[in-house]
Amino acid sequence: MSKVKIEGNASGTGTLTISAPNTNTDRTLTLPDQAGEFVTADSSGNVGIGTSSPSSKLEASVSSAGSTGYPLRARNSGTTTGSSVGLALTTNTSNGGNASCTVVADATSSNGNLDLVFSNSSTGNLTERMRIDSSGNVGIGTSSPITPLHISTSGNTAAIFHSTTDNSNLVFTDASTTANVAIGAVSGNNFRVQVNNGERMRIDSAGRVTMPYQPMFDVSANSSDSTTGYLALSYVHTNVGSHYSASTGRFTAPISGYYDFSASAIKNNLNGTVTRLYLMKNGNYALNNRHLRLDAGQDYGDNGFVFWTLYLNANDYVQLYCGAGAIYVSSQEYTHFRGRLIG
Repeated sequence: MSKVKIEGNASGTGTLTISAPNTNTDRTLTLPDQAGEFVTADSSGNVGIGTSSPSSKLEASVSSAGSTGYPLRARNSGTTTGSSVGLALTTNTSNGGNASCTVVADATSSNGNLDLVFSNSSTGNLTERMRIDSSGNVGIGTSSPITPLHISTSGNTAAIFHSTTDNSNLVFTDASTTANVAIGAVSGNNFRVQVNNGERMRIDSAGRVTMPYQPMFDVSANSSDSTTGYLALSYVHTNVGSHYSASTGRFTAPISGYYDFSASAIKNNLNGTVTRLYLMKNGNYALNNRHLRLDAGQDYGDNGFVFWTLYLNANDYVQLYCGAGAIYVSSQEYTHFRGRLIG
């Protein structure tokens, strides 16, 4: 550089000062503004803006206690769609080219909508990897996210959630959630579903499904139970969820769905009398009067078995009904009633 030109401005009173440090080290340039030192270039070639001790090639500093400071701002003065601005981080490659990672404020409209776009190089080609659109949706593998997190891939696996502990959960909540709803992996390569802070379903590493809280019941007759009409079998073996009442003989559906029911019985010492056992739904015969018929030819007759599969709405109820003859209840061996939710 052969010349340095310094011009004054007749309307300004500021002073431009170029000074040399009081040392034997050269190559320091200081440009002060009204607040003092503004730009410093030290002997190592580091440039500081707002600092006299830059620790890298370019360091910008701002003092803004209690609020956000913006020491650097990049601007595109264009006002049309596509007038974007960005920052590129570039390295040289062994074949004489370069590779970059970029962060771009993408002007998707002319009225101030900006997407923040993150890209990097793959085999020399700059490719978008993630975008935060102007509505706050995050897209990974897509430039048009339609949900708060939208992941797209051409592969079989879109995401992996990894924990360094034996349990890894993905938790879901909404505005009214008071306890965790979660799915996740547990030790031994098992998969589980949690609702209301408790495990409700598990698929183990062999593919076996367990649902320990699935509504179900299994009951038998006691000697004091009724033998005709509505039957309230009172010896309870299983009653998950307590939806069967031993006092009324009713099972009340806790949730809408399909249910399996079955019953077995023998006659109660009634030679010459047919015994008929029905399932009643809300006081009406279920499945077109499907029932267990025990023949008239013997005192007790052979054991009989019948089953029903039907849809129940929440709070529908079913119960056994002996519409003819009578059943034997003096032993738990012969007369049973069971049911379960199947889906």
